[in-house]
Amino acid sequence: MKKADQITKKLHYQEGLLKLLVVSFLCFFAFTIYVISVHRFAVNSPYFDDFFWSFGFINDFLEADSFIEQLKLIYQQFNQHRIIYSKLVMVSLLKLTGEINFRTYVWVGNISLFLLAGLLNYYCISRKMDIFILVPVNFLLFNFSFFHNSILSYGLPNMAVIFFSFLAFYLADKNHFTPAILVGIAATFSNGNGLLVLPILSFLYLLRGYLKKFLIVLGVSLITIFAYFQNYEFDTGELTLDLSTISFGIDFLGGFYEAESHMIRWWLTVLLIAMNVSLWLRVVVKNVKYSDFLLGSFLFVCGTASKVALVRAIHNFSIPSWYNQYSLLFFVITLLFLYENFSQTSPKFKIALLLLFALIGVKNLYKSYTRNIPRASHVSSGLKADLMNYQKNNKWSLMDSQIGWSNYHRFNEITHDFVDHGIFNLASHQISEWDTVKVNSMFTVDSVSHDYIEIFIQEEILPSNSDTEYFASMINTKTLESYFIGVLYNIDHRFFINPATQEVVPTMFISADKYFQEAVSAGFYRLALHEVSEVNQKVYLSDQNIYIDNW
Repeated sequence: MKKADQITKKLHYQEGLLKLLVVSFLCFFAFTIYVISVHRFAVNSPYFDDFFWSFGFINDFLEADSFIEQLKLIYQQFNQHRIIYSKLVMVSLLKLTGEINFRTYVWVGNISLFLLAGLLNYYCISRKMDIFILVPVNFLLFNFSFFHNSILSYGLPNMAVIFFSFLAFYLADKNHFTPAILVGIAATFSNGNGLLVLPILSFLYLLRGYLKKFLIVLGVSLITIFAYFQNYEFDTGELTLDLSTISFGIDFLGGFYEAESHMIRWWLTVLLIAMNVSLWLRVVVKNVKYSDFLLGSFLFVCGTASKVALVRAIHNFSIPSWYNQYSLLFFVITLLFLYENFSQTSPKFKIALLLLFALIGVKNLYKSYTRNIPRASHVSSGLKADLMNYQKNNKWSLMDSQIGWSNYHRFNEITHDFVDHGIFNLASHQISEWDTVKVNSMFTVDSVSHDYIEIFIQEEILPSNSDTEYFASMINTKTLESYFIGVLYNIDHRFFINPATQEVVPTMFISADKYFQEAVSAGFYRLALHEVSEVNQKVYLSDQNIYIDNW
């Protein structure tokens, strides 16, 4: 009998080891392709808001006359946020390295995601959940549907507030009262929705009947909110509460999920919200044992959806990619909540639950990359193109008109100053002589829509090697001034196997139909496509023209 027990024990050990190896491999795979994608597409170049919250802020910070003035700049409102954490990171990195580097900001932002993944994985392991649950958790966390957060400095405030918020609720769940409050304050001044964290913490203590803790956190919440809204500016006309607000909030929570149609995704999200709310009410009302970490995180994600819907629904735009991270976390929290509270009732339910979310995780991980890798490459290509424009013309050329004419001049002057003092390094392709090939009717120019011209590349030009990059350009027919534009790639799905062997084929590029006069002067421009590699720099010059106007 002893021998039989030993054999059974050995078989269980081998089975557990095999399961651990498979799960570790799958989680590492999701993490690795995410890191490769970030490394590939992050560029040391400012992107829209970066001109305000990085270039503009650091310039004012360096010119401030006193320490008090510098503190005021750190505290100063940006849009609807107090991004004190991000500003402190940027100032600290400037002091340490002597430069502004947006790739560094990208990686610091992603550190928040890595820490969040570590926190959620540790939570699952410490609660002795089935180790297979880590597969859907990590496949949802390292999804690429929030690629703007992943490859731009947008992730610096956007991902920090998520990590600080989840950490605050975890600390509260572990009865670490003071650290939970301190981290909650950090969340508040990381991004606008961080304001929700301390009120949610006070609510969690109230539910537990911890009256003293509830009153303390409530008091800290009121003081923090008062400090937050000092000298705060907000257009109340943006607030809207109607059916469009509710619809936007639902889209927000289901945003990452790739369904056959918008209505299918919308109704699936409605059912998921209704299920979560009813089950949480059942757990709390019946005093069933529950996790403050999961309840706090659930309220935070839903509260963020409500807050964003109230101020964004009026603009009637689709959900931006950076919000999809909340949608993914909504699914992660749902999985962990269902597993903790209902998996013990039926082994079949546990297996079905894990398989369902594993399927959702795998399917949407794959779709997030096939859908967003070309988009990320387009953003990255556009940033590199404008770096080349600056290097060639000593000015930014593709800056969005929403920045405003006065800011365009200001940010160019700041860039000149930063480059001259070595604060910003213009690392980009070296502009040199090009081998010119003249071609006929290489492009199809679409009609102007939404202030942009879509230009499709008809002639398929395969790269000479895997390191080839492409840039479009416009050459003024009179002055011969030229400006680079980023291209949209059709990227081979072999990226998932070996990124070094993938083929990148340029398919189109997009030009505004109007630019600032100082950025791109009005006139007719010939279209061209540039091929750049270590061994070759070639330009395919078409006989086609487009007309560019000025603001």
